[in-house]
Amino acid sequence: MEKSITFISDFFGVIAGEMAPLFFARHFKEKGKEIKNHYFEKTDLGIMTFEETLKNICNDYSFSLEEVKKEFESYIKIDNEVISILKKVKEKANLVLLSNAGDHIVEDILKRFVINDLFDYQFISYRFGIAKPNPLFYQLAKNSTPKVNKFYMLDDNPSNLENLNEIGIEPILFKNSKQLKIDLMERDLI
Repeated sequence: MEKSITFISDFFGVIAGEMAPLFFARHFKEKGKEIKNHYFEKTDLGIMTFEETLKNICNDYSFSLEEVKKEFESYIKIDNEVISILKKVKEKANLVLLSNAGDHIVEDILKRFVINDLFDYQFISYRFGIAKPNPLFYQLAKNSTPKVNKFYMLDDNPSNLENLNEIGIEPILFKNSKQLKIDLMERDLI
């Protein structure tokens, strides 16, 4: 049976904990976000590999590559409650992943936690050379299920949800799993 709803979800900050923002906040405090964006914009667009980005950070700030990798690894956590909720959503909707990330990071985490089959389609920015909040990136996700008439987008970053109504996607701001359940019940998605 074809589903008439597509539910698009972000990855970091929703399904998995953040990595880069935690690293940069820890080491650079209030300048962390600006510095993170400087390094990871090229990674998210597939211009530079994740490994190259980490090496550049280490070279520029005299960090040990081994220690940086270890710290990034320590931040990898999955929200099992969100996974359970998304499994329920998948009963009623096509489930699409839309994430800004560098090469193989998301794929490796999905495999490690055995959730790679959760999504019907995966759109990870490095593969396409575009990233959120570029409307073309959302359009790719929409086009993956062309017969659908209702689209939702879940993201923890409000700036990634701006203007989505203009392209036919209803935004849902992720705050926590408890609020997510409420938001999805209101929309009859679980």
